[in-house]
Amino acid sequence: MNAAPFDGVCTEIEHTTEPCSVCGVTTRPADFEFVDDEFDADARTCPSCREAAWIASATCEFCDAPAEYEVELGFLCEEHHDHYVDGYRERD
Repeated sequence: MNAAPFDGVCTEIEHTTEPCSVCGVTTRPADFEFVDDEFDADARTCPSCREAAWIASATCEFCDAPAEYEVELGFLCEEHHDHYVDGYRERD
């Protein structure tokens, strides 16, 4: 599959700015460049609010406690996150 060559003209979606429906901060596609998510003009939430909602609906990978953190291995509660961080401290 060959992609069309870049003609120097940005698409309309690249310049779309929408206020976050939760906190009101202006959100645009570039805000999602370094997070594991994509801009969704229908959702209209900034990366921070989207992450908070994602974590709020999750439980810890090791117990049924509500998740408070997201790390490489999944969601963790406060207690298991402390163990996770302590493991990194011991290796240093």
